[in-house]
Amino acid sequence: MDGPEDAARRQTRCQNRPMKRSAAFSRRSFIGSLAAAGAAASGVVAVGSPVKPQRDRLQIGGRVLARGDAGYEEWRRGMPWQMFKPARYPELIARPRNTADIVACVRFARRNGLRLAVKSGGHHVWANFLRNDGMLLDLSPLRGLSIDAEQRLAHAGPALWGRNLIQQTLPLGLAYPVAHCATVPLGGYLLGGGFGLNGDEWGTMASFGVRGAEVVTADGDVLTVNEKSNTDLFWALRGAGNGFPGIVTRYDLQLFPAPQKVLASTYIFPGTRIAEVAALALDLAREAPPHTEILGIAAIGGNDGQGHNNVICALRVAVFATEPEQAQSILAPIARHPLVAGALMKIESTASDWESMFLDSIDASRGFGFGRYAVDNLWTESPTEVMQGIAAQLAHAPSRYSHAVIQFKIKTKLPQDAALSCIAPAYAGVYSVWRDAALDAAAPAWLRQTMAPLQRYATGHYINEIDAEARPTNIAGSFSRAAWSRLTDIRRRADPGGLFQDYFGRTAGDSRGSA
Repeated sequence: MDGPEDAARRQTRCQNRPMKRSAAFSRRSFIGSLAAAGAAASGVVAVGSPVKPQRDRLQIGGRVLARGDAGYEEWRRGMPWQMFKPARYPELIARPRNTADIVACVRFARRNGLRLAVKSGGHHVWANFLRNDGMLLDLSPLRGLSIDAEQRLAHAGPALWGRNLIQQTLPLGLAYPVAHCATVPLGGYLLGGGFGLNGDEWGTMASFGVRGAEVVTADGDVLTVNEKSNTDLFWALRGAGNGFPGIVTRYDLQLFPAPQKVLASTYIFPGTRIAEVAALALDLAREAPPHTEILGIAAIGGNDGQGHNNVICALRVAVFATEPEQAQSILAPIARHPLVAGALMKIESTASDWESMFLDSIDASRGFGFGRYAVDNLWTESPTEVMQGIAAQLAHAPSRYSHAVIQFKIKTKLPQDAALSCIAPAYAGVYSVWRDAALDAAAPAWLRQTMAPLQRYATGHYINEIDAEARPTNIAGSFSRAAWSRLTDIRRRADPGGLFQDYFGRTAGDSRGSA
């Protein structure tokens, strides 16, 4: 159990956080390559149980299907990005084509006592948008984009993929901290905070690049939300996650000068050296400039023939630079570190580009692009202990695809007051990944067994990837106490009748997710 000083430190931390494909190094493609290398080397709404709505009562330009309609189940199963499909069934699924359609859906839901859930692209691992009963709004048609290069602003639909945003901004010399995976759309990614490419240089977390939005409210009103208009919703927009009390139909994003060169060095080690790797990564993060990305990886590199997995770990340092010499000044000292001399494999100063990073992130041949997923996470000031704990559990993982990504943050002070209010020197995301449906119970159970003892090291959590079903208290734990209190008040005032679904993992009257 933590002592008083440990508890005080955690509370203070939370309160104060007010095209060459072979050269690619996206997080997902890198993890797949790592496993292979390791094996070789080693309003007022009466919400209840409404009468089943009829499809022809909702008139919009987009598609609408009710539960029981032909094609409903195929469409429902297509909503989540991953292969594991939760057994949750909305009464109605609608695909609005524009803001006017969304307003019609909101007003229809209010009249018929249907709670609303929203998805942009379906990339959430736990499919938090897929709920029993109510209505699901599929915003996938909202992929519009316009760019004001002079003002360095992009106006983007919530379903626009990060890759598509970068493809349009790079020719103008501009970029944004989009997700490492090409197919992640902006909507839920930005609402929850967003770990983005070159993120520490461009605002610590991606949501701090949001300058405003168009939002449809629970009353069906269309609001402009920014730092001068509807300021409470603007505060919540940056980090509230799937509890945001509105529907974002457009983001206004601050663009940044694109780096000209991207270089990365990767070092692979046996799992027995994971504590040393974590310590080195933490030291590097304390000194590195913000245009550096430092990742620790724990993965499975094979089997020892006795029923145990061989765990390997890696250190990857990427530099987003204006010129090669700038990147080399950061990477060269790492190559000379004594720990690196004992690496199983070295891939040093490899050049990459944005397009190849995105292409490799969805390359199934690398092993981790597709599958069945479960995930959980924590912010921590003790990455060494966390990585050791993860490595011990990976030795017994039911699937060889399971892994963990530990991002070492260079900036640990959030730049603005926002709902996003948790940060620490390291972030650990643990992924149980499997292909065989026979593991649908064992694989998530392994994740929960792995994460339970690590909670003692947690200073907070990241709302987009928590296992809220297993641990609902981590919903509130994804925010500082002050931020959670303010967010609760904003949600109550913006949606007094509870039109929008609550945070995934909470049930009506459930206080476990409350501060």
